[in-house]
This record gives sequence, C-alpha cells and structure tokens, in this order.
Amino acid sequence: MNFKEWLLQEMPIGNFGMIGAWDKGPDKKRYGYKSDDIRLLTNPVAVDKIHKKWSNTKETFDFYFVRTPEGKKYLEYGEVTPEWVKKNLMLDITPRPDTITVIFTNNIGQERIPMTAWAIAHRFGHAIKNMPHFKDFEREVQSYFNTIFRSAYNFEPRRAYGYSDQDNRRRQDTETMSRHLAHGIGTMKSARDRKIVNSNEFLYELLAQYLITGHIKLNTPPPKLGSSAFGRRALHANPDELEQWDDYSMAGIAETLEQYLDAAVGSLVNKVFVM
Repeated sequence: MNFKEWLLQEMPIGNFGMIGAWDKGPDKKRYGYKSDDIRLLTNPVAVDKIHKKWSNTKETFDFYFVRTPEGKKYLEYGEVTPEWVKKNLMLDITPRPDTITVIFTNNIGQERIPMTAWAIAHRFGHAIKNMPHFKDFEREVQSYFNTIFRSAYNFEPRRAYGYSDQDNRRRQDTETMSRHLAHGIGTMKSARDRKIVNSNEFLYELLAQYLITGHIKLNTPPPKLGSSAFGRRALHANPDELEQWDDYSMAGIAETLEQYLDAAVGSLVNKVFVM
C-alpha cells in the first residue's frame, strides 16, 4: 500500500462507490445528476479533494453515488434498511457497524450546487433532517434565533401557521428575517454571498461547516436586518441589547451547536440513508 492509499483509508470517507452509468458520457441519461456532478465525481483529482476536505469529520462515512433509473425515483428519502435498498434500488449494500452509509441517488435541489465536498455535506443534511437528534439541533438553532430576535431587535417571531391573514403574514415575516439573520451570523460562503434561500437551508449549511471544518463559526448579529428599500421592512437592533451578542457569546452558541451535532451525527452510525 502506498502513502496515498493509506492516507485515503485513514480519512473519514471509507468507501466512495460509483454505481450505475458513470462510465457513459454526459450526453447519456443523467438520472438525477447534472453534467458538472458527473465531471466532478468521475475525476480522480476532484475525488481526492473531496476525501481531503472531509478529513476533519469525526465519524467514518461510506458514500455510494447511484446513477440508475431506479435511484432517480427517490429524493431525500432518509433512513432505510439494507432490505429496502435491495428491493427498491436493486443494490446489495450492507452498512458497516462503525460507519454511516449514505446513498446519493441524485443532486436535484433548488441550491443547484455541483457535488463538491461541501455540497455532499449539505445534501447529507437533507437525508437526516427527520432524525430525532437532528431535530433537537434544529430546535436549538430556532431557540437562539428567537432569543436574538426578541432581545436585540424587539421582534416577536411567529413560526406556526395561524388562522388569520395577520398570523400568516407574521410567519412569513419571521421566515424572511430568519433568512436575513442567517446571512448576518453565518460565516460560510453562502451566507457571505446572501444565497441562503430559507432558514432550513441554514441548518444544512451549519452541518456542512461542522463536517468540513470540524467546527461552527458565527458572526455577531448585524445592526440591521433586511432593507427598507422598495417598501420592504427592516429590523434595527437596540445597540445596548446588541452588545450582549458579542464574539464571546456567539462562540459559546457555536460550541453548543457543535455538541448537538456531535450527538446528531454520532447517532447515525450503522445506519443507511438515501439522499
């Protein structure tokens, strides 16, 4: 075994299996993948880069990229059994007891990001979104958002659907401001470029940051959320209240969220997920 083979074996990605029509050109049926995905996943240099980018991940993963007519039928399916995989995907994949197994059947989504190391981590979030520990993480993020809204911006969030137009407008307003807050406190590229489309996507971006870098990093909340241009609403923070959300406080929040993701990802070992 040469050094490169040893290095890849020691990294958190164990198997990186390509199943289906990957040997065919991009002019053939894509079965849920775009041309950029196909070029990336069949390029040895790009695959090596994916392995290296995942080197900070605490658990071991087995990835299978399936490009078949059977696979295309299933999108963000979530946890499955080996028996389900055999029956529906016509594949015999048995999870290793110390590994998280993820079967990617497509890269279809509103983000339209090619299958880079980061995109793989983000898409993995879609596959585990209903797992109990990940729901705990989601609630914790939402709780911090609500607290920041109330204390710093004097804004009362409403997330549940209501019976009146006013209730639903408040819910929509909360989602809009949550997206602005995600852009403000997020440190990943999607936040800096203001391309996080909704608050759920921010959860998957935090997971990707955790998996790829080993940590979560948050900015302090901005003095203003949104823009008043063209009749839109903006929230202005109380400077005195905003002071409590300093770098130290946000670092503490980030550390807490990392602990939630430690539990969430750790609970997925010896399970199989279809994305």
